[in-house]
Amino acid sequence: MAVMDTFDLDYTLRLRLKVIRGMTSVTLLLALGLGLLNIFIGQHFIYGGMQCLYAFFSLGLYLNASKTDSLHWSKQLYVYSLVGLIASGAHMAPLMSYLLMWALALPIVFYLLLGKRFGIVLSGFYFVAQITIIYFKTETFYTSPLLNFAFSYLLVWGISHTYETSRANSEKALRTLALKDPLTGAFNRLSLTKTYSQLNKSQPVSLALLDIDYFKNVNDSYGHPFGDEVLKKIAQGLTSATNRNSVFRIGGEEFCILMENVTPELAVIKAEEIRSKVAAEYVTHGKDNIHVTVSIGVSTSTDSSLSELLKAADVNLYLAKEKGRNCVVYK
Repeated sequence: MAVMDTFDLDYTLRLRLKVIRGMTSVTLLLALGLGLLNIFIGQHFIYGGMQCLYAFFSLGLYLNASKTDSLHWSKQLYVYSLVGLIASGAHMAPLMSYLLMWALALPIVFYLLLGKRFGIVLSGFYFVAQITIIYFKTETFYTSPLLNFAFSYLLVWGISHTYETSRANSEKALRTLALKDPLTGAFNRLSLTKTYSQLNKSQPVSLALLDIDYFKNVNDSYGHPFGDEVLKKIAQGLTSATNRNSVFRIGGEEFCILMENVTPELAVIKAEEIRSKVAAEYVTHGKDNIHVTVSIGVSTSTDSSLSELLKAADVNLYLAKEKGRNCVVYK
């Protein structure tokens, strides 16, 4: 029984890694170029020095951006230092320098790198801060720079918020489609692979592999739509007997129950409870109540790979079928 290779579903992480690498490379060149111009041509030594320092800071973040374990603090440092640079420049420079135009890029940066929650908070905070800076430079709220900045900033903020909300919802929907079986609602084989890779292997991990007995006969006798109803009923029963995060549909009529930190003895007891529960229930077809049973193979390990654990459970499942089905086998 081959196990599907783990597929990287962390789209947000990969997206933000690419974004921070792209942004840091751009700000490295811009900050260095503008900093040198301010120092040698504009004679603005303090702000030019700050820009040059930020250029080297961007270089460090660019080199560090490929390390996913440090991505969180890299994003935070990049965003807050960029905010500080733009805010200090807007405070020191006259309005006619139009340096405040850089602030229009901040909502995009906030949402792309830090997500919707931080995007809302930081965009609102900086909006108030920049409006305050403009006000103290003009001493009135009814000025062209203030009104133009406010409307432009709010437009960019709204677009950024809408995009991030749509992106997050789309990713959530795609993740659900990728990790769940659309018929039964149980998790699928890919989800099993990812879940197992995240378990604490120092504790025993047990696995119960279930196969619906004579399922082909059910389909042949009552039709595939009824067979689908049987699969849904089985999945609902397994979910109620364990929990929804432990149930996986890994084949046509095969299900798997993953049990973390469960000894072989307890795993067999749990598997027997599941077998009894399935055998006691039925699915209605017309006036008939159709009962189905399952055969279950159980395996346990503390250091095996998922493929090895599944193979051991599959061997025991085959033995359960040889014993006449509707039973649990662990060896």
